[in-house]
Amino acid sequence: MKSILNKKTVLRTALLSGMFVFATSQAQACYTVKFKNQSKADVTVAWLAGGCGGITSGIAFVCTHKDVKANESKSYNFKWGTTLPSLKVYNTYTTYPSNGSKSANVAIEYVLNGGRFKTSGAPQSPPGCGKSYTVTLKDDKRKKAGL
Repeated sequence: MKSILNKKTVLRTALLSGMFVFATSQAQACYTVKFKNQSKADVTVAWLAGGCGGITSGIAFVCTHKDVKANESKSYNFKWGTTLPSLKVYNTYTTYPSNGSKSANVAIEYVLNGGRFKTSGAPQSPPGCGKSYTVTLKDDKRKKAGL
């Protein structure tokens, strides 16, 4: 009697299983960055990282962008495989005349550095999945940046 589990079948199954795990793990959230707008002004926030193609925004590295009203919070779950995350805070009232999208005049940029998001320092990647970070915008920082 011949076994149905020959070497070729086992290798094919292992290869397909590995491809499935790799493909599905990239679609899952790896780390979360929450933006808390504790200022009195509405802003637009862009969540950026290497590995995001800008499909939703048309701008390279932009994973997503959201309008965040005063005293509101919004989060983004970065996918597995994204690196060097950053947030850019924009004025929500200016638009591109050609397509009506929001202005790209960056007022404040936050980068992950030393385990937290800062407005200076070399950008770093998280040490692994399962991390959560919070960036808080207050009026003094907003006014200093000219928002």
